[in-house]
Amino acid sequence: MVHNVFQGIIWFVMPATLVTINDICAYFVGRCVGRTAVYQLSPKKTVEGFVGGAIASVVSGVVMAYIVGKYPYFICPVNENQLVLEVNTSCQLSNIYDYNNVILPPFLQTLSGSQSIQLSVFVLHGFIIGLVCGIFAPLGGFFASALKRALRTKDFAEILPGHGGFLDRCDCMFLICGVFMYVYYSTFLSNGNDELRRQLFNQPMETKLSIFNELKQHISDAAIIMHKNI
Repeated sequence: MVHNVFQGIIWFVMPATLVTINDICAYFVGRCVGRTAVYQLSPKKTVEGFVGGAIASVVSGVVMAYIVGKYPYFICPVNENQLVLEVNTSCQLSNIYDYNNVILPPFLQTLSGSQSIQLSVFVLHGFIIGLVCGIFAPLGGFFASALKRALRTKDFAEILPGHGGFLDRCDCMFLICGVFMYVYYSTFLSNGNDELRRQLFNQPMETKLSIFNELKQHISDAAIIMHKNI
């Protein structure tokens, strides 16, 4: 989770929010129209609630990426070299946050009254993250339910009256916010050279000058050695 925050607060806030939305919507949809239990260990978790939560996660992921992706505070990397973590809102942003005109299909043009819309690649990532949250986030809840049944307890704790403890509220988040987001960002978004360049540009001026002087000295020494070898 800490690694995700350093890449930009959005990479923690988005999955945590989508998991919460999934949990809430699945609960209300299941309570209103739920008829088919997912499995016997937790009869209150229904297929209808699962589908409703998944749809809510996908829609929320797209909307959240479209809106929040415009604010540097959420998408700029966090400066991890400070004692107090700070967000440099004047950072060099990745091109996945650039908005471009996308031509809409004819039926959407009719519905929206517009031929195109401004979208970024980040919106696509929001869709994918929302889909994953909708499908896999409940697995954390299923596992927690099975564990509580095995321990013959209703909740892990009683910190929140009627809701249980911290783990009861966050049992779905560890799988998504921790494991999945780390693997997803490292696999599809992290580029070693771009990441190094962005981290360098986001450093304070004193740090930049220090790195520049060290590189200048290193290049100068390397040039002298090459000249001697020739």
